[in-house]
Amino acid sequence: MKRIIAVLSVLAGLINVCNGHNTATLQIRSDVETFVEVRGTIDGAFQSSYVIDKFNITPKISITYDVTLPDYGLTQINFNGARCYVWALPDDNIKIDYSDGVVSFEGSNAAGHTYYNDNWNGTMKFIGPLRNMLLETSDYSEIEKKFAVEFVEPTIQTIDSLLQSGSVSKAYADVIRRDIIDYQYGSLLNTLLQLHHNKELTDEQKNQINAVINDLYGRFADYDDVTSLRFRLGNYYLSDKYLNLYKQLCDEDKKEIFGKDIFAASGPSVYWLLAPEQVQIAKFLSEIIAYEQYGSMGFDPIDAPGILKYMETIAPESESVRIIKKMQEDKKRETVSDGSINYIDTPLNTLAEISKLPEAAGKYCLVDIWATWCVPCINQFQHMDDIHKLISKYDDLEQVYISIDEDSAAKQMKELVEKYDLTGLHILATKSLKRDIKAKVFENNPVLIPRYVLLSPYGEVICADMPRPEVPVKLEQALDKYLSVK
Repeated sequence: MKRIIAVLSVLAGLINVCNGHNTATLQIRSDVETFVEVRGTIDGAFQSSYVIDKFNITPKISITYDVTLPDYGLTQINFNGARCYVWALPDDNIKIDYSDGVVSFEGSNAAGHTYYNDNWNGTMKFIGPLRNMLLETSDYSEIEKKFAVEFVEPTIQTIDSLLQSGSVSKAYADVIRRDIIDYQYGSLLNTLLQLHHNKELTDEQKNQINAVINDLYGRFADYDDVTSLRFRLGNYYLSDKYLNLYKQLCDEDKKEIFGKDIFAASGPSVYWLLAPEQVQIAKFLSEIIAYEQYGSMGFDPIDAPGILKYMETIAPESESVRIIKKMQEDKKRETVSDGSINYIDTPLNTLAEISKLPEAAGKYCLVDIWATWCVPCINQFQHMDDIHKLISKYDDLEQVYISIDEDSAAKQMKELVEKYDLTGLHILATKSLKRDIKAKVFENNPVLIPRYVLLSPYGEVICADMPRPEVPVKLEQALDKYLSVK
């Protein structure tokens, strides 16, 4: 992918630059200063966790972003806290507008983009009803038919109606149909596999469910899994498919097939070694990216040389190998903490008591309320270098992190703090402090994190909802309202 910045007024129009027939053009604009992240395909696989490009958009100035693709491809675009997905085909020209916190589309297959993002940007609107249906069912012998009537057929009808009305092209309809329907059946398989954890089942019900599970495994048995990598939703079945194949092997077969070194190096994800090599490359990259972002999942690129060595053997020129090597180099360059990580052992009962700490006395405090189990919280830590530079701009501002974890998570909390070098004061909230936070920050509504709060030098809540670190421009504008620059 490549980006062309077009500094134009809205009235002047937009530049459309294409590099050959297999290019789609995205014209991106926003009504506010917006930080944009672009994610997309790496080695033929859609990787939603890896940022390919990032840039700022200024109001009334548009970005023309060219996407090179073989026949179709998916691009994820994050605007501040919003995101959208764009399925592009060659020669498409798609206008993406971010206004009042909402993303809208014009141009090629605009109605299809709207349908896909309104209904499948997040999946809880589907997963919730699916789980409820399975929990409320007593006879599972006809569950596949019931599932098709309730979920799959309405999807097909909606996409077909878009096609028949001329709102989308046939190629576009075919792509999103496969993506969504494969996801629906993959979710049915996964939810049935987990059902026994959530519901007491009779032997008859277990037999009925196992019959459906085997039928679903059969559905995906001969699938082109390399093609499925290109889909965001439609590769959901892959993990269950290869884990099931792996479980069918005896220990001796596992060691003989995989070899001792790679068998040990790949850990709990060893089952991916049964997949085609291109699938392996994509999934091992996903595991390593997951470790970098969340700490507790996947492989550390420093501690998993066996995996990288194996990937270099089967795909030495791949983009995935290049990315992992760069991640290794970046980690080696990380500086050791200079001692500015400060864990507060004194139990605090209220936010106001933070102002009484010697480290925070007489200072404003930018408070990051987070938890080790909160993936969006940890995602924000990737922006901490920019935030630390921003904080150093002010005379009297202290960075404070409050974890609302249970006491048992103290070790994991410190591991993440040191992994991301989160300089500042660190507090593991007591029950009293949690109650105070809920009352003063969330006004006794549900606690939704991450949340960023500005406290006065007296411990008063000045702003209970500061902009997130992923939008440093907005955060700086908010801080400038209250603080003096050095």
